[in-house]
Amino acid sequence: MSSVLVKGGKLTGTIAAPPSKSQTHRAIICASLAKGVSTVSPIELSEDIIATLNAVSALGAEVEMRGNSVIIDGTNTFNKGFAAIDCGESGSTLRFILPLAAAGGVTSYFTGRGKLPSRPIDTLLSELQNHGINADGTSLPLTISGRLTSGTFTLPGNITSQFISGLLLCLPLIDEDSEIVLTSPLQSVNYVDITIDCMESFGVK
Repeated sequence: MSSVLVKGGKLTGTIAAPPSKSQTHRAIICASLAKGVSTVSPIELSEDIIATLNAVSALGAEVEMRGNSVIIDGTNTFNKGFAAIDCGESGSTLRFILPLAAAGGVTSYFTGRGKLPSRPIDTLLSELQNHGINADGTSLPLTISGRLTSGTFTLPGNITSQFISGLLLCLPLIDEDSEIVLTSPLQSVNYVDITIDCMESFGVK
């Protein structure tokens, strides 16, 4: 039987932590809504992040990869009358971009694959329909049309915080003030905080 001698020592050096996927989704969306050019860096191109980049591009934002950065020009976002949005398997992409397209008044056809078509969005869709949006179904694939109107949005807080984040991202686009009311305690509070922090970094109060 062989033996191994392990000597003590100190770890030294520098490592690069991978970027947060949750923060990257939100930064891409906020950049696509800003009237001008923004840089999101560093960025790691997972399938979910690619889905969000493709989604904001479908809504009219100009997207360009440069190394490990993405350059996004949001000047023409929502200038299209129709968008075909493939969310892949990304629940974040679907739940963030769905209310965004509604607020922008873009008729949008949403698709997805894997388990995404079975993930719940009916509660969010119902609130969007209460505020001016038409939808031809309650799960993917579906098409929405109309333009989101302001008001009180009532949602349970214990299904997914992504519904709340999706509304937070889109409601500043509407002329009148809106309110989000939760009927149950909010789960995953930290993810909502990430959304608010990202929006504040882009100047949203």
